Amino acid sequence: MKESNLYEQNTGAVLSFFQKEYKNIEAEYYRPLISAEFGGDFLLDSVVLYKTKEIIEFVTLGFSDVAEKEIENGEYSGYGFELAVKLNIKDMNEDNISKECNNICSIFNGLAGYVFESGKVFKENQYIYTGQTQGIDAECKSALTGFVITAHKAGTVDTVNGKVKILQLTGMTDNELKAVIDKKIEVYKLLDMIKTDITDYSRKSVI
Repeated sequence: MKESNLYEQNTGAVLSFFQKEYKNIEAEYYRPLISAEFGGDFLLDSVVLYKTKEIIEFVTLGFSDVAEKEIENGEYSGYGFELAVKLNIKDMNEDNISKECNNICSIFNGLAGYVFESGKVFKENQYIYTGQTQGIDAECKSALTGFVITAHKAGTVDTVNGKVKILQLTGMTDNELKAVIDKKIEVYKLLDMIKTDITDYSRKSVI
């Protein structure tokens, strides 16, 4: 099977839910001018963006094997997952939206560096927190300082190279993350309190 056909089948399977969810929206692709394979800094294959008037949903391609199978991982493709983030943009101007799109892709790239170097994988009910007090937004002003990880409603998809679980990242405040770390609250109960899986940089802490 030709590599281009493998790529189309694998990425098509990963994106199938999103293509149905955003069927009237043309996906945009964030790709490096020079891939990591040829010395570039961006480690993932790409990040796919689905833009509406109120949110942008970002979906990674590259934690799983998007072309030929590179990692022998049993029934899973690559590291067995891809990540998604829904970002609230309804109060942003075009310049801010552009900055925040680049910022989300930069966050994904940092997470890819961690996974590729350590071999550790992300799973639902985990958190991503470095202890930073600055916001995760482009201007570092938000109260959100990290993420929790849950299963995306896209679920687990079957690709040519194996299974890929789609994981949802949702931005959390310092107090919320510390409550999860200290086992004062579970991730899904925290999301129930917030009542959304959308990352909203203007949101205040519920704890």
